[in-house]
Amino acid sequence: MKVTVITNSSYPIGPVTSHRVLYLSKGLVESGVDVSVLITQPTEKTGNIKNPLSAGVFEGVHFESVIQSNVRSNNLLVRKLVDFYCYVKVIIVFLLNRSKSDVYVVIGPSLDFRIFLPLLG
Repeated sequence: MKVTVITNSSYPIGPVTSHRVLYLSKGLVESGVDVSVLITQPTEKTGNIKNPLSAGVFEGVHFESVIQSNVRSNNLLVRKLVDFYCYVKVIIVFLLNRSKSDVYVVIGPSLDFRIFLPLLG
C-alpha cells in the first residue's frame, strides 16, 4: 500500500503539525506502508532555516517539496505569487500522480485543499 501525505507545514523539523505528520508517517512505515510526504509551499524563513533540503528521506519517509526552494521570500507580493504557483503545481502533481498512491491524506489548515483535492479524486 502507498500513502501520500500532503501538508503545508515544514517537514521533518517544525511546529506541532510537522510532528503530527512525522509520527503518522513513521507509524505507517513501521506497519509496512510506503509513505511519502508532499510539502505544498516553502516553509523556511531566510534567517532561520531548519529544513535545508527540499527532498529526501527522513526516518524511512520520503519527502518532497513541490518547488526546489524551501526558503520564503521576505517580499509579501513575491510570497503570495509563489503560494499561488505552489497551489496550482500541487493540483497538477495530484492529477498526474493520483493513480500512483492508494490513499491521500491532506493535513493542514488550508481548507481549499481539504475540500478541493477529494473532489478531484
